[in-house]
Amino acid sequence: MSNDRVIEPISKLRAATGSFEADPVNTDSSEPFKACPACGKVWHTRDELLSDPEVELVGYQVHFEDLSLGLMMFNHSCRGTFAVAAEKFLDMYDGPAFDEMLAGKPECPGYCLKKTELRRCPAKCECAFIREILEKITAGLSKARIGSGQQDSA
Repeated sequence: MSNDRVIEPISKLRAATGSFEADPVNTDSSEPFKACPACGKVWHTRDELLSDPEVELVGYQVHFEDLSLGLMMFNHSCRGTFAVAAEKFLDMYDGPAFDEMLAGKPECPGYCLKKTELRRCPAKCECAFIREILEKITAGLSKARIGSGQQDSA
């Protein structure tokens, strides 16, 4: 199977196969999107979390068998660290999805194996879309810090 083969955009893949289903929108207002385990700060929605200048994306832990089970790792200004399942962010990507896993092959730069590596991946790999989501999250959090007057450390 060639690694240049592109399958349908991920939104169509979700609809056709049922995979990559996620419900990142919190419709039950009594259930928060995430709470910091260290200080108890609550983010009621994903947007609230991603616009908080006191939050930084610091890593991603891949789950090769089911990419939606990977973990986005965040630090909070209270020095707490917490994880959010990748499935909560899947709708942030609507580009092409590649159908071949390149992890461990010569074309793979190995970004997924390094938890703190958040860069976009140049490989046309099944995992590449997650790297694009990480890029969007990082850019959004950077804007939140700059907008609040905090220096951007990312």
